[in-house]
Amino acid sequence: MLSNSISIARRYTFSVLILLLLITFIPFLGETYFNTKGEPREALVAVDMLQTGNWILPIGNSTDMPYKPPMLAWCIAILSFINGFVVTEFVSRLPSALAMIAMGLVVYQYTRRSTGQTTTAFFTVLVLATMFEVHRAATNCRVDMLLTAFMVIAIYRMTLCPKVTKRFIDIPSILLLSGAVLTKGPVGMVIPCAIAWIVMLVRHQNTVRATISMVVTGILSLIIPALWYYAAYKQGGAEFLDLVIEENFGRMTGTMSYESHVNPWWYNILTILAGMLPYTLLFLSAPFIIKYSELKKSKIKEWWHQLSDIDQVMIVSALFIFIFYCIPASKRSVYLLPMYPMLAYGVVRYIHILINRPAILKSFAGLLASLPFILIVAFIAIKIKGPFGTNSTLLATQGIFDASFTFKGVLTTIISIAAGVITWKYILKYDALQSIRSAIITLLTVFWSYSAFYQPTILNPKSDRAIVVELVNMYAHQKMAPCWIEPGSMMRMYTINYYLRNKLERVEKPQGETGQLIVAACDYPRLLEMFDKEYRFFVIRDFKHRSCDFKSNIYVVNYQKRNGEQSISHPAADFQPVIK
Repeated sequence: MLSNSISIARRYTFSVLILLLLITFIPFLGETYFNTKGEPREALVAVDMLQTGNWILPIGNSTDMPYKPPMLAWCIAILSFINGFVVTEFVSRLPSALAMIAMGLVVYQYTRRSTGQTTTAFFTVLVLATMFEVHRAATNCRVDMLLTAFMVIAIYRMTLCPKVTKRFIDIPSILLLSGAVLTKGPVGMVIPCAIAWIVMLVRHQNTVRATISMVVTGILSLIIPALWYYAAYKQGGAEFLDLVIEENFGRMTGTMSYESHVNPWWYNILTILAGMLPYTLLFLSAPFIIKYSELKKSKIKEWWHQLSDIDQVMIVSALFIFIFYCIPASKRSVYLLPMYPMLAYGVVRYIHILINRPAILKSFAGLLASLPFILIVAFIAIKIKGPFGTNSTLLATQGIFDASFTFKGVLTTIISIAAGVITWKYILKYDALQSIRSAIITLLTVFWSYSAFYQPTILNPKSDRAIVVELVNMYAHQKMAPCWIEPGSMMRMYTINYYLRNKLERVEKPQGETGQLIVAACDYPRLLEMFDKEYRFFVIRDFKHRSCDFKSNIYVVNYQKRNGEQSISHPAADFQPVIK
């Protein structure tokens, strides 16, 4: 009878977890427009695939030769069948959301099996889902969450599954590693294999066998990706090969031809502290509860041997990923995403340590329970005060000032406020553990209201989508003007091109006797410098909107051939655009 009760409880816990993850990551994916260049850049590759039929190395009108493997684009293109094979914001972000859900369920299953504690596993996943960096990656059209899911699932399988750890090679693990390599390159194989190898050594397995096993696993996982790399090389030739070498090896060795996200090693510490929010605040209590007398080498060694297998795997994995990404000069917060399942487990373990410090747990729970009220008060205050600030702040506050609640916004806000009230009841009447668990669920509902209402309200005004609407109206009865990009420049109009369904042609110089160009305001002086002797230019439209891709206004420019007419020099600082 007891075993049946436990089985039923576990089954319903798993079902509830699935439901919570689905609600958290699926319904609101399409609410926010693309407002950074990264998302439309990835989505355009899938659009190219569907438009051209080239599923190996598609090159669109204003995109460049892809150097990343196409797993994300394949997923987007395939999933677009749910929308008539049209790539929308929802479809573009769906692979990341599904990857997060799959990873969360795997983390739950392995944590439950390794600890024997269903509640610990359940809240490990909820903590993971409510870490800021994880939630952002799971609702963005970027390769990072898909890569993280492949890597983390492979790590958990190779280190925590008893049957797999006894095998010399494991086919599902190899396929997972192949998926990781097809998402972002060899790093997707190197990190999980290295972690599994270190864990084997920690467990005192035969060094030679462990080394050969991981080397063979790594090599076998490269076979399927090699087929794509070969096919892509046949299409892209030396240019593709040079890009792959630079992005995969030059980035690690600091020999890239251009600087890309160059930061010092301690930048990773800052990104972890920011990415773990709000749980970073919980660890502010750590200096006051650590027993410094036990931080001796002998004590640490004794403590290490007392840890369970999953504790050791989590520590080894998190430390290796952090150290690995401290080596290259190129550093970004998303590179560290594979650490977050381990950090989420650490948060839950730390909460258990703090059970004897109820004041700390209840204070943190009170902070989380107050978030729904803080958000709604801030919203009302901006509604009363009106827009303020400059640039992004002005756009965000203007968006809030102009916003009205949608059904999704009202519903999710009411749910989050109700959850906050319930949590405060737990804080006042029940123990600290129940309070913090209720607070975590409240935080989950806050993310619902954030994704359904607050985020689109703040970020949609930043998007270039409004410019596209005006461009379509301007060119309703004629061909869309091409965009001018300075040769060699890395600037691209990804967002505009995405919303134009990949129809924005890119040119490097004016063509014909007369015509129009779409030009970034920051590039306009350079256009004059390069072609003013041959053409006369007139700005006929300034959209008065800072592009979310390159933080500059966008012009529509008329040009006319001079036909021997003497050019007139006009410095950019003296030029006054003609606004239509």
